[in-house]
Amino acid sequence: MNALRQWILGVLAAATLGFAVLAAIVLVRFNAPPPALDGTATIAGADGVIEIVRDAHGVPHIFATTEPDLYRGLGFVHAQDRFFQMDATRRYMQGRLAELVGDLGLKSDAQARIMNWAGVAEAQYARLRPETRALLEAYAQGVNAQLAIGPTPPEYALFFAAPESWRPLDSMAISLAITNQLSGGREFDSALRRLSERLTEQEIAEFLIGYPDWAPRSYPSLSSNTGRPASRAAATDSERSGSNAWVVSGVRTGTGMPILANDPHLPLGAPGPFHLARLQGPNGVLIGAALPGAPLIVIGRTDYVAWGLTTHQVDVEDELPLAGAAITEERVDIRVRTLGLFHRTVSFTARRTADGPVLEPRWFDDLEGHEPVVLRTIADDEDNLVAEAMSDAARARTVDDFFDAVTPWKAPLQNVVVADAHGNIGLVSPGRFPARDGAGRWVGEIPTPIHATNPAAGFLATANNLQTPRDFPYPMPGSHDAYRVARIVEVLSADTAHNADRAAALQFDRVSVLAGRLREAIAAGAPRTEAGRAMQARLGAWDGVADPARIEPTLFAYWTRAIGAALYADELGEELFETAQGPRDAFIDAVLTGRLPAIWCDDVATAPVQETCADAVGEALDAAAASVVRDRGADEAGWRWGEVHAARFPHPVLSGLPLVGESFTVEAPVGGNSSTVNVARNWHRNSGYNTVHAAGMRMIIDFADLNASRFMLAPGQSGHPRSPHYGDLAPLWAAGEYFEIRSDWTPQTAPDGAHLWRLAPAR
Repeated sequence: MNALRQWILGVLAAATLGFAVLAAIVLVRFNAPPPALDGTATIAGADGVIEIVRDAHGVPHIFATTEPDLYRGLGFVHAQDRFFQMDATRRYMQGRLAELVGDLGLKSDAQARIMNWAGVAEAQYARLRPETRALLEAYAQGVNAQLAIGPTPPEYALFFAAPESWRPLDSMAISLAITNQLSGGREFDSALRRLSERLTEQEIAEFLIGYPDWAPRSYPSLSSNTGRPASRAAATDSERSGSNAWVVSGVRTGTGMPILANDPHLPLGAPGPFHLARLQGPNGVLIGAALPGAPLIVIGRTDYVAWGLTTHQVDVEDELPLAGAAITEERVDIRVRTLGLFHRTVSFTARRTADGPVLEPRWFDDLEGHEPVVLRTIADDEDNLVAEAMSDAARARTVDDFFDAVTPWKAPLQNVVVADAHGNIGLVSPGRFPARDGAGRWVGEIPTPIHATNPAAGFLATANNLQTPRDFPYPMPGSHDAYRVARIVEVLSADTAHNADRAAALQFDRVSVLAGRLREAIAAGAPRTEAGRAMQARLGAWDGVADPARIEPTLFAYWTRAIGAALYADELGEELFETAQGPRDAFIDAVLTGRLPAIWCDDVATAPVQETCADAVGEALDAAAASVVRDRGADEAGWRWGEVHAARFPHPVLSGLPLVGESFTVEAPVGGNSSTVNVARNWHRNSGYNTVHAAGMRMIIDFADLNASRFMLAPGQSGHPRSPHYGDLAPLWAAGEYFEIRSDWTPQTAPDGAHLWRLAPAR
């Protein structure tokens, strides 16, 4: 009877939860209004009236007479458009997601608590100047003013929860979140650990192939007589984030003034990571992209300087052995929502050493079956003043001023292209770069700042490639991309009259350097089926342009996945292959063009028979041709790359709902692939080929006419599913279009159709 009673109670609980979820779905989908586009309100602490004008794309133009009021306005619009995103990120870094989403957030909460992100945020906040803390306070006042007005973001209805007020300290958690996301290297140690179970040291070195000699570096040559030898390979082919940025001096433009372009790449979602805004105040104009939750324009321009970012994908995380380390312990209690209405507590002991936190297999899946390790990383350094550095950089008047401003920037490691109104261009890589000895041990920091100004070539380009020149005295192990920068350098080297149109064309460039490098290898393959030979012929005639209307990019994508399996699935084994399969563009390139031994083309399971690379290429052509028909049907109309490879922007919560979840996912057909400047990555670990990683925004700044500068954001400014700006920009983004964010109008001369909010001081 007791078992029956428990079963009945379980059914009733499930039915109750199901009904609640369905009711919440109805509420979310049909009854939750977005914030108003026009209105008046009061705001605590304001110095004067703040005017916020929304343009046709939902971009807020914020006008105020003091700098704190500008950030009150920015906090207000971020809360209107993105509060749930801000709250989810804050909770993620504070280890409090499970309070909202239950067991789905338990592991990430445990990881955040082990890393002590909340403590790091507090320590960094305490180091800020009083005036910087005042700006964070002003921003929080703006956020809370919007929360007081409402409406509540619809996601909270699913969790029977309400938003919590925003604190200045919470903005430090947002800054830490992007620092953590863009600081990598532990995955390299994890890969070495897994690969060592199957491969020899030589095979690992080949599989994690270093940066190729044929690929460009970003910095001019440095002369130095000191340094240590490189010890660990600069491993390529990661699934980390990426970006493109370049800056061209007046010697290569038709106007004699610089042009700067940037398109940072991050995982796709609705909403995306960036939010565009114009701030017009006592120090002039500041236009660009912010990270919701933080009062900073991280990419943008003033009347004097412009800057763009790419990630310097150097290994800045090391796993160290726990044995012999002095350990401190702390009890951690995590509240976990249960059945939507209740909470339980999960407790464990977090351990820490002087080098960093102890990572336990219980909470970190890649450590399963292994001993705990200590993590040393620059991401949790308490003296990192990146927020202050970015704030100061926005006040710079020259490239040199900008270089000076970013000195306190310790993490994440970024490459910043800069231009100024005097015609100077520059590239600087601020951050804390680990210096390693010949055995790869982290022994200190690289003492020399990395930067370049006004190079003889007339341009500087960075695209997550290995930045440092060949004579740089320190190793730069990491995860570097060779293909995009090769195409950018090729185009810019041939361009003596660069302009905004050409910059836009290059941002949208879909020429696959990888496809061009592998054309001969594909032609030399020996497929055995008619379908395989037909695919070979189509790829042989293809110009390498990954256009969404063509089928050749689809054939190439299926073939690269198949050739990866043919080259290393046998060496890795089924389980390891599933986690390490790629994309491994540089490895495939090196094997098939002869930089690595052809023995990788042999299938170890067929010994003593030894297959050649022509055999492997042919086998992959046969397998890929069969897979295309199996997945997409025999009608080639269904093979078009834009349909196979559509960019999908899922809502982090609502897209997972049954029945109606897809209605919250924004989708647009796109071209490009993992090796084109117009990046559109699909992960091989996923079963399909949809784009999950691409440019979150695009920006082109022309110092000959700053108001003609161009911007684009994906998929829209708002995270509210009923907002007209939830996914309205996705079609424009996919088509390679742009819009202007001008600074030559006021609230009194705003464009037709603009919307206005007036925020007055609370009395």
